[in-house]
Amino acid sequence: MENEKRYLKIETIVAGPSDSDALRLDVSKLCLGIVHHPIRERIGEFAQLEFDRQGTAALSRLVPMFGKSPFQEARPLLDPHLSRSPVFIEQMGGTQFKFIPNGKFPHLTINGRLVEEPAVFDMAELGDEIVIGLANTVLLALFRRAVTQHKANDQHDLVGISHAISTVRSKIALVAQTDVSALILGETGTGKELIAQAIHQSSRRSSNRLVSVNMSAVMPSLAAAELFGVRRGAFTDASADKAGLFEQADRGTLFLDEVGATPIEVQPMLLRVLEDCKVKRLGDEKSKLVDVRILAATDQLDIVNAEKSAFNQPLFRRLEGFSIEVPPLRKRRIDVGLLVDHFMMKGQEHTALIGPTQFAYSNALSFSLHHWPGNVRELRNAVQKLRLGETAIPLRTASEMEAALITQNDQSLRSKAPRRAYRKPADITKSMMFSALNDSDWIIKKAAQSLNVSRTSMYELMRKYRAKRRLTDITDDEILKTTGEVDGGIVRWAAHLRVGHQELRDRISLLNMPSDE
Repeated sequence: MENEKRYLKIETIVAGPSDSDALRLDVSKLCLGIVHHPIRERIGEFAQLEFDRQGTAALSRLVPMFGKSPFQEARPLLDPHLSRSPVFIEQMGGTQFKFIPNGKFPHLTINGRLVEEPAVFDMAELGDEIVIGLANTVLLALFRRAVTQHKANDQHDLVGISHAISTVRSKIALVAQTDVSALILGETGTGKELIAQAIHQSSRRSSNRLVSVNMSAVMPSLAAAELFGVRRGAFTDASADKAGLFEQADRGTLFLDEVGATPIEVQPMLLRVLEDCKVKRLGDEKSKLVDVRILAATDQLDIVNAEKSAFNQPLFRRLEGFSIEVPPLRKRRIDVGLLVDHFMMKGQEHTALIGPTQFAYSNALSFSLHHWPGNVRELRNAVQKLRLGETAIPLRTASEMEAALITQNDQSLRSKAPRRAYRKPADITKSMMFSALNDSDWIIKKAAQSLNVSRTSMYELMRKYRAKRRLTDITDDEILKTTGEVDGGIVRWAAHLRVGHQELRDRISLLNMPSDE
């Protein structure tokens, strides 16, 4: 009870005088973020992981403490389906982490796979995060927290707490205070136009126009006229003077979306305007001075390569006075829950979207593991389908998820040797089972491998032959006697007592005695 009180204590941190500025966190800190929770308002909360001297952190119903920011109240997960006995996360170096399950903790999944024995996972497997499912109820992501977090009342509407999107926020705040040209790079559907809007809204030009044009949608023969304007009589259809987009955006911002599609013959003309800030309408002899801030975006990432690209490289260098790379959604899975919630709530504004506004755990898991080739745009469309009662993306079983992960990680996973056919559990006698358990120090995975049965079959055999003792049937005196007489630490002690070593670790911690690890 005393431990529960300690874990439930809420700590309030009050921001100092500079809380109107960007809030800074140690970039080396690893965090857990809530992707899905039965209480919708908790989605997007995060907790910095605290590792002990052995590099291990605990995760349970009561630890760690989650909050929307380090400057607000924090609280544990508290979902009643979760156990108070923790799962342990151990740092293995680099981007690898070992997850040590607890027999009392129901249904632990890592990256969609059920984990019943200690297993190592790499953050690089899914991109930059590890997706953790707890009791088919709560979904978390292990991720690195960004250096800078901005005020909650940012003018722009960028959803997410990931390192990647927070870095974008920082760059927006930096470049918005200047008039330099900015190039926004990112895959289709990542929200490049939203970034451009955020830069404009945060700049001194926000009271003036943001003029946008998609260069891929402009006919090549009309591109120059669209950009620079036309004087009456310049060509057959020019029946009146027409201001181009540069003049329309004077004292404001011009956003050139899909700038890589700008016709080759127009690119030198665009460069000239950027260099001397003067625009000349087609058919006119006089130039007009314009004060325009240029933002450009492209998903043609090869234009940055001067050797391979046909794009005018001097123009590209001028456009990339400052560059912002917008991360693909698969690199920011921690944000999936917040984005889904955002689109769910936004969908309420449209009467056609009459479906549920709640998001099931099974959908959250599939969404978090999906590759998202269409990025945020694809996710938004998937949410709309859900609201209309359609299947958004196929829900996959654990084996299907595993197969998908193997496909995504060819080089690292296909090297595994093909597994032999499992033996039938009926062929395993009681003595064979106990012999395998004793030889493997009661590590279930090793015992199952030595008998060539699946772990599921191994657990069935243990139940059948009543191999495992209940820890509640073992007295403190028996535990103390075992630790005094048996060498080898907690694994050997657990084998001697015929209990799980994780259960025994928890019991020993309550006895305030070392576990010899």
